[in-house]
Formats: sequence, C-alpha cells, structure tokens
Amino acid sequence: MIRTLILSFALCAGALASGAAFAGIIEGKVIEVVDGATLTVLARRGASLHRIRLAGIDAPNVETPAGGKARASLHRLVHGKMVRVDTNAIDSWGRLVGLVTLPPQPDCKEARCADAIDPALAQLRAGQAWVEVTSLLHQNEELQKTYTVVESTAKSKRTGLWRDFVVSNNALRPRP
Repeated sequence: MIRTLILSFALCAGALASGAAFAGIIEGKVIEVVDGATLTVLARRGASLHRIRLAGIDAPNVETPAGGKARASLHRLVHGKMVRVDTNAIDSWGRLVGLVTLPPQPDCKEARCADAIDPALAQLRAGQAWVEVTSLLHQNEELQKTYTVVESTAKSKRTGLWRDFVVSNNALRPRP
C-alpha cells in the first residue's frame, strides 16, 4: 500500500515537472541542428538540454539530399547562437514544440540582424521546409497566416525544395 502511494506520488510529481517544462520559456545556445526543423538547445538556466521542434513547419528527412540542404540551411542560421524558445507542447517523439527566435544582434551591421529572427519562417522563405498543419496550431493566428503565405510564395517561385518536389500528405515527392 505504501509502495503504491509512493509510486503514485512520484508519477504525479513527474507529470507536473514535465508539464512545467513544455509550457514556458527556454533561453539558451543551439548546440546541435538535427534536421531542417529540429534543434537541441543548452538552456542557460539549469544547464539542461532540450530537443526543440520548430512549431508550424516540417522538413525533409535528413538522409535525403533535400533533407541535407534543409538541415544545412537551419544550421547556418542558428548553430552556436543564443535563442529564445516559447514552448507550448510536446510532440509524439518527446520533443518540445515551440516558437524559436534569435534575438536582435546589436553588433551586426546589416539590416537583417536588427530584428528578431524566426528560424521556422526563414526555412519556409528559403523553401527548405513546408507548413505542418498539426504543429502550426501551436502558433498564434497571425503567424499561422504568415507561415501559409510565405510557404505559398516559396512554392510559386519554386524556391529551394519546391524546384524539384511537391509535398503530399507531409511526404516529399518528386515533381511530376
């Protein structure tokens, strides 16, 4: 009986701890780019590692040529940089899902560095990812619209992966 109570208490405490982990803000350094829509962040506070899925997008499998390009694109944008992650869900792979932003870079002399950067939006604009409807629902309404318009523009201009591929049922298929 006591063993059951202790086990129940431990499970509840674990559930509360994991719930707090996905409904909040993480600030830290990107130490790994797994694929075109997933990265690993070393949190500044607590020195913990977090696998982050960029909310609203998906990218080709990293083992494919298009996937390698998508990963490289995200790597150039975020690897080694400080980011802020507003998490709001955990996906079926156990990754935190959230809005990732690179803060403005005051030492950068170019106009593109003056504002915060949304890497998911940058991936869509470069044609290295597509809108993923399920995780798009974790974004606010304004970002949902923006992501959809930017993806549509990249498709119509045949930017990045849209040159050679179409996405059907969240799978990359060669353009007919």
